[in-house]
Amino acid sequence: MMTTRTSTNKQLKISLSHEQHTDTNKLTRHTASWLPHTLSWRTHNSGPHSSCRPPLSPRCLAILLNQKIKRNSPTSARAHGLPTARPLIVIMLATILREIDAGIAIFIAVATAILLKECAEAVAGSAGAGDRGSLGIAALLLVSSAGRISARRAARAATPKPVLAVDLDEVCCGYLPAFCKFSNAVHGTSVEAADFHSYMFWEVAGCRLASREAALDRVYEFHASDFFARIEPLPGAAAALRLLRAKFELHVVTSRQSDIEPQTRAFLARHFEGLFTAAHFGNHFGREGAKTSKPEMCKRIGAVALVDDSLTYARQCAAAGIPTLLFGAYPWNATDEALDLSIRRVARWQDVLAELLVRSSRSATATQRGGSSPPPAANR
Repeated sequence: MMTTRTSTNKQLKISLSHEQHTDTNKLTRHTASWLPHTLSWRTHNSGPHSSCRPPLSPRCLAILLNQKIKRNSPTSARAHGLPTARPLIVIMLATILREIDAGIAIFIAVATAILLKECAEAVAGSAGAGDRGSLGIAALLLVSSAGRISARRAARAATPKPVLAVDLDEVCCGYLPAFCKFSNAVHGTSVEAADFHSYMFWEVAGCRLASREAALDRVYEFHASDFFARIEPLPGAAAALRLLRAKFELHVVTSRQSDIEPQTRAFLARHFEGLFTAAHFGNHFGREGAKTSKPEMCKRIGAVALVDDSLTYARQCAAAGIPTLLFGAYPWNATDEALDLSIRRVARWQDVLAELLVRSSRSATATQRGGSSPPPAANR
């Protein structure tokens, strides 16, 4: 009798110890091993291990859910230096909405409701679970939705995409940061990109350039250096352009000199492979060859809009009837004057996506329904 009681007490202690062990901030391998590996839960022991039955305690499930929520919260993401997902979620939803119309949305909603109902009945052990008629209807609705989505895509593919002109320096890549590193290392300056109140380098005191010709000499020297070859793309540019490419035909429209066209094309192939249909060079500061203005380049390719960091080019394009997204909160494009209604400021690539994908999708939807497009935001 004493032996039986001792054995029972040991089993009770083991059970209590296991419950306390699972009620911790860091789950053990035994508790977490039943979870899918895609959830990337932290465990005390890493490496392969045999699976065990999932804990059935509601308290344990609550602990797991709480950890998952905390780990994916925006606060946690910011604490680890990671971007939050809200803007991307909005963009993804807008992209999905482009693929469906009201009829497709109703089909998908009804099919989802049927499947959820069948799942609930299956979990509850209801006799009516797995009804073939209901599942057949859901399958038919989903197949019909897929067919309609494919037809919409095919129709869009047959229609030429609108052309979007995109500037290169300070929009897709950081020309100025690399130039500053070169100037500081080779010419002993201590200039930073934030010092450039003007993109005319001879007007920036920190560059120590007496004239336009002196600035051109240094720029050409920079182009021949390793610093120029180490220019980096701006964060988020390539990812945003991949999303835009689904809706637009992308063209680089840059004021760069014709002399550096081979290096520029190599840079685009290395960092933006397959994203741009063509690249056009204005040769604005070239010592030889013809020069082409931004409005003229945009008109030649039939661009519906331009993304550029230059206030001067934005105003030139606005005067020519070409809408412009003025990119970046840069000192050289700051102004207290009111901007033309066809110029809209965008601080980063997420804002470009919001303007060209989210807002344009809303405008198109409003137009199709016979409404009016939303009024433009205030420009400053």
